[in-house]
Amino acid sequence: VSKVFASGQPCYDLVVGVKRPDRNSTTWTIVNAIPIFSEDKKIRKVAVNFIDFTERKKAENVVSKFFEQPMNLHLIASLEGVIHRVNVGWETILGYSKKELEGRSFIDLVHPDDVTATVEEMVKLEKGITTFYFENRYMHKNGAYRLLAWSALVSFEDQMIHAVASDITDRKTLEEQLQQAMKMESIGTLAGGIAHDFNNILTGLFGNIEQAKLQLPAEHAAYSYIQNADQALEKATSLTKQLLTFAKGGDPLLEMTNVGQIIRDSINFSLSGSNIKTTINLPNDLWHVRADKGQLSQVITNLVINANQAMSFGGMLTIEVENITNLNNSFAPHLSGEVVKLSISDVGCGISVEDQKQIFDPYFTTKYTGSGLGLTTVHSIINKHGGHIDVKSEPDVGSTFTIYLPADSSLPQTIETTSSDVTDKTGTKTGNILVMDDDEMILNLLKDMLETFGYSVDCAIDGTEVIEKYISAKKSGDPFDVVIMDLTIPGSMGGKEAMKELLTIDPKVKAVVSSGYSTDSIMANYKEYGFSGRLIKPFQMKELQKELSHLISHE
Repeated sequence: VSKVFASGQPCYDLVVGVKRPDRNSTTWTIVNAIPIFSEDKKIRKVAVNFIDFTERKKAENVVSKFFEQPMNLHLIASLEGVIHRVNVGWETILGYSKKELEGRSFIDLVHPDDVTATVEEMVKLEKGITTFYFENRYMHKNGAYRLLAWSALVSFEDQMIHAVASDITDRKTLEEQLQQAMKMESIGTLAGGIAHDFNNILTGLFGNIEQAKLQLPAEHAAYSYIQNADQALEKATSLTKQLLTFAKGGDPLLEMTNVGQIIRDSINFSLSGSNIKTTINLPNDLWHVRADKGQLSQVITNLVINANQAMSFGGMLTIEVENITNLNNSFAPHLSGEVVKLSISDVGCGISVEDQKQIFDPYFTTKYTGSGLGLTTVHSIINKHGGHIDVKSEPDVGSTFTIYLPADSSLPQTIETTSSDVTDKTGTKTGNILVMDDDEMILNLLKDMLETFGYSVDCAIDGTEVIEKYISAKKSGDPFDVVIMDLTIPGSMGGKEAMKELLTIDPKVKAVVSSGYSTDSIMANYKEYGFSGRLIKPFQMKELQKELSHLISHE
């Protein structure tokens, strides 16, 4: 008041804190003092106005504390986007200090593809429309982009944009992974419904064609047509395997695997006759992984074929493989410790940013031909092996697919040899075989195949009949050497249940489980259920012969 008397100037918005009589709290007031003049223009008195703003002061303190919380990004900026104030969250989440940001336009940090949408949102704010949820990408100081979710409004007292954002990058990644898993589940249900019956049909076709080839000389006019049909069936089998790979319950058949050997074999097969040059860098001490050899070969084959198609005019395919002693990562939290890293790089047409978001989706393809299941299959196989796959690509530059698989450095570094796949027709086999399948065509075909090899064969249509015949043969003194049983018999006892009964009757029983599909892990872990071998439909005569020869030769 004395200053007003002295200067003759009013005083506005003076904040004064007054201790209450109990001295336990403070009353905050805004003081406005205005001089009142007499006719001779001398100050006679001062009008003082007190406004209690204690509650507002408390609210401002809360807002101030909230503004400085590091878990969110807070921003006060002009309507033109110039930053006036930010909180510590910008440094915590995006790496920028307050000094680096204040006075700078926040549009400078927005991803180029998101600028238009961000500006449109600012226009809405100017019109008084509050933003409750808006997503865009902001550049981290390290050059990477983080996805942010914003809420914002314009304060008409100071004509400033007041905004708060949270980093949803990791949450969005998890959501996308969940959506991908749900898509896989849907396709898996479809595959599971058709695979068993379809593979029975393929088994019948393969077997009958092979039987026909045995009856015809190679120079017969019909022989080439039979061979063509055999090749067509191979393609049909390949498609079925892709469906089964990500079918629900389609577990990999894990065993100690030399990745280097599979890489060489798969590349030689996939690039035969192509104009692609290949560089393969494999360490001599490359670790082994526990993997399904067939599925891992399918992964590499699919990726190499895609690379070949991306380089239609030729180019260089580079395969890099390395041991990683202690993987520490954020992209695949489930992976740690010893890992084999495999990178397949091409210099082809590349993949657009938008397409990269969908390349692992079922039936997504940018090609005029193809099923759209190749990369979906690759993704599913790697996931089921406990690994991780990612892609980096740039249009007209090329693509790199990188795979990480759990490894074990303690496994011996041996090179696997490939056994001959030629059916041994020499010599007559001896042995008594019991075959069970609910499909009459498969049952008759297996009987013909086995008799061709020289085995004695009896047949059963379900597990109940298997048990009856096994007991009868054992009592007669002419027991079965091997039992081959289909895993699933709709409406009756299948191979799993029958195996339990057979083990109680004869703990030394030798049984082979046969199936084109299973909703559980029996085919992957058949020994745990008492089986001595497995036949995955559709199988060929050489596979049947190999499995039986192994079992019967170990009497």
